[in-house]
Amino acid sequence: MMQTNRIMINEELNKIKSLVHHNIFEASDLLLKLVRNYSFDSDILRNIILIKSDLNNELDQNSENTSIYIEKLLDICRHLEKVQDSKKINVEQLIEQNIKLSTRYDYLKPRSEFAVQTRGICFQYKKGRNQFNLKDIFLNLKYGEITAVIGENGNGKSTLLKLIAARLLPDGGEIAYDLLDKKKYSHKDNVEIRKRIAYIPQRLPVWDGLVKTNLQFIAAIKGLKGKENIEETDYIINRLSLNKYQDYKWPELSGGFQMRYELANALVWHPKLLILDEPLANLDLISQSLFLKDLKDICLNIRNPMAVIISSQHLDMIDNVADNIVFLKEGKLSFNANKKSIGEDRTRNIFEIKTTLSIADLHQQLKNLGVEKIINIGFNTVIYANTNTTLADIINQLTLIENVEITMARDISQSSKALLYQSYEY
Repeated sequence: MMQTNRIMINEELNKIKSLVHHNIFEASDLLLKLVRNYSFDSDILRNIILIKSDLNNELDQNSENTSIYIEKLLDICRHLEKVQDSKKINVEQLIEQNIKLSTRYDYLKPRSEFAVQTRGICFQYKKGRNQFNLKDIFLNLKYGEITAVIGENGNGKSTLLKLIAARLLPDGGEIAYDLLDKKKYSHKDNVEIRKRIAYIPQRLPVWDGLVKTNLQFIAAIKGLKGKENIEETDYIINRLSLNKYQDYKWPELSGGFQMRYELANALVWHPKLLILDEPLANLDLISQSLFLKDLKDICLNIRNPMAVIISSQHLDMIDNVADNIVFLKEGKLSFNANKKSIGEDRTRNIFEIKTTLSIADLHQQLKNLGVEKIINIGFNTVIYANTNTTLADIINQLTLIENVEITMARDISQSSKALLYQSYEY
């Protein structure tokens, strides 16, 4: 096994060394993944993160500084090769050693594969004429996975997250927590639960002071002192590209970096459960993408398994990172499964297009393609057709029309957006 791992690592290092001259960004990602997966020295991990942080600020493969970063990455590759050859590294022992060292941060092996399980929880909300019921919610939040909660406004997404975050108590059912501790917790231990999970609400709290000093303060409250505090704070600042803003105050940060700070604030003490309520709402497209990529990478950390549950209306973005989808409709679970299972048993295909053609024109042009219904939702047109009809069939037929404009077309039959569109009445 040890020899096999050495061969695999050296093959990856050779691949990275070849790639770095052509795509330094991808090469640095692969090197970071390699170092994380095989638990090499933490100083190496930090060096790569710092290089990636500088690269992200450059944002240009042809920058005059690129050659410097290439050489730095190659130096790390050469160092890892020497470590392999001279010490004949035993990867399994290294991983075991790292886990032992990490117990000071409460890195303990989960007794269960699930961080949280909800068993038929219910909640009733009444205020004036407004009444809302969340009914019979069964969920399993697994370590190392991201669960996305979707649905139209007013269907219970934020309420569900507040219940899991112990900000609300359920009227019925049970929430069981496995927080890598000596005992399991239920929702009745809400004060203790709040100390052990990270919750980022829709409306971010305003804080005083500077980014770095606030992070150090939070880490200290959670038990990280002295050198450990400094190391973990510096690590998360660089990991989330906040190094340029560590001396900034809250009003000086953009919306994107305010959210990055909140993520750093939540992660600096290594929680086992992270709850995020609409974190993408005030971010631009690039910030959304970077935020979700960071979130996915952190969630997959083999040394600190973490369960993540996130609500969002940005379904296209969420599809890129979610392992599981929970679709709430009128306070009930309409869908709750792995994302890959969406549309497996569908009886129709769903296509989304953006075109200058009217619904009447589309019906006329597509009448022989098994189209069942066409509706406008916002600026887009949604086409429901039988499962024998493909997106290529739709596009080929429409491009026969002179001067027709189609600016977007996609098959969403197996995306989370299909769940939302299927809920519209025929």
